[in-house]
Amino acid sequence: MSWKKLEGQGSGADVWKFESQATMEGKFIRKEENIGPNKSNMYYFSQDNGEVAVWGNTVLDSRLAEIVVGDKVKIVFLGEVKGKGPRPYKNFDVFVWVNTQEEAPF
Repeated sequence: MSWKKLEGQGSGADVWKFESQATMEGKFIRKEENIGPNKSNMYYFSQDNGEVAVWGNTVLDSRLAEIVVGDKVKIVFLGEVKGKGPRPYKNFDVFVWVNTQEEAPF
């Protein structure tokens, strides 16, 4: 016998690095809650080249609250914004594909 490392449900998914790639597009497949030391949400999206995981924050959690499994989503990192508090926050635009006669771009 030997030891096998367990990675949890998120194994195999790359985490989106929004600092180097400002846009992420994919089909929403699931959400995990209370992940990591900050008890954050993790959103998982299917892309042509595999799964991508996106860490939630206050902005993303509120904007992704209404998506359902199967929705085609585009997230755009807008940069850091100075808020009312002392620390800046990371801002995002979130789009969901609305069914039309046109096919989704991904």
